[in-house]
Amino acid sequence: MTDATAQPIRLNIGAGATRIDGFVPIDRAFGSEAFPLSQYDDNSVEEIRASHVLEHFGFAEVQLVVNEWARVLRHGGIMRLAVPDFDKLKVSDDVRVPLYIMGGQTNKDDFHRSLFTLDVLGGFMERAGLGEIGRWMDNGTDTASHPISLNLMGRKICEPVEIPKREPKPGETTMRMCAVMSVPALGHNENFSCVYQALGPIGIPVHQFTGAFWGQCMTRGLEDCQRKGIDWCLTIDYDSMFTASNVRELIGIAASRPDIDAVAALQARRGKPVAIGDVGGIDKTMRTDGSPIKVLSAHFGLTLIRIAALADLEKPWIHGIPDPDGGWNEGRTDDDIAFWRRWEAAGKTCYIAPSCPIGHLEQMVGCFNERLEVQHLYAKEWRRQAYPHRYPKPPVYNSALACDSIPDIPHPGAADPGGDALTPPPPIWVDSGAGNRSVA
Repeated sequence: MTDATAQPIRLNIGAGATRIDGFVPIDRAFGSEAFPLSQYDDNSVEEIRASHVLEHFGFAEVQLVVNEWARVLRHGGIMRLAVPDFDKLKVSDDVRVPLYIMGGQTNKDDFHRSLFTLDVLGGFMERAGLGEIGRWMDNGTDTASHPISLNLMGRKICEPVEIPKREPKPGETTMRMCAVMSVPALGHNENFSCVYQALGPIGIPVHQFTGAFWGQCMTRGLEDCQRKGIDWCLTIDYDSMFTASNVRELIGIAASRPDIDAVAALQARRGKPVAIGDVGGIDKTMRTDGSPIKVLSAHFGLTLIRIAALADLEKPWIHGIPDPDGGWNEGRTDDDIAFWRRWEAAGKTCYIAPSCPIGHLEQMVGCFNERLEVQHLYAKEWRRQAYPHRYPKPPVYNSALACDSIPDIPHPGAADPGGDALTPPPPIWVDSGAGNRSVA
């Protein structure tokens, strides 16, 4: 424990190789951890400096970490924090932006697990009992002087606000959850921002796996969930756009439907006005009242998977199958579709939730047509127009096709202004993509 008669204590948390006069270095390299600071009493530290260490904690842990640092800070003491500024990174043309977002990944400690903006970091500090929050400038001491650094300081004015915890109410279901992502070396900044803004308030940790092979990364993530006793895994693609409300909708469905082993959000295919999924049968349209629709396959864009169901699946879980000639042309089965076929073979159920529509990031080309009018085209469509002799004309998808293979589900529809008749919503066209049995 600390000695009240000693000189003022100043901590440099996550110091690494940096030495600052008058500061005690706190770093795993020296056998001391950034969290918790159990070796220090309440209100015993004069100043805390933590430069580019907070982003190494999961978003669900950040408030606990800042609260712990504020606990040891004396009343009136100063806390200086520095993290990568996501607002700056979104508009930066620095080729190292992916490293600033995800970490250098040179060892197991060199991974970033949280993103921050001015409002987000300031909110964590306020809830930890800090006031007089403002920016501070570094004099070149460490990474806090980097151009992309967000530096905020605050003074302790009250005790940290405790994160509320409660026991589940009678009839409520408790679920241990985590999210899993396969993250490429270069990804969409908008997606990363979306993930942390959606999952942070809910408290769902995000486990990211990086590698050249998507199926291997996702398999490692699902296996990790098994080892940790997770009940449900939320799979996320690096090009999905969604909100906390979307995640809560999927959780609500999973908690209320014990017959569902996997439930996916409704997501459109890139470059086509169709939904991702396989409903079976010849015609691929469906009508729905918003209730979950049973499908043969879905996607991994935003999907809840019951981890206990994996025990019955034959391995490898996510591994593609070549075409009959041993190639990867028409007739192949891609990694994701192979998973859902094994899922079906093991007797597991999969549903798509029309009540949970999410976005799908796409590349668009802004260009001029022959009348010098600005138009925006999918990248594939731009190539078709630029090189018409190389690319065939795309198929036309009729969103009003009747559905013979799936019966209409009764729905309230919308009132007809001209009378009492009800107008049903348009059907959803489902196309599961290359490698799946339901390609149109």
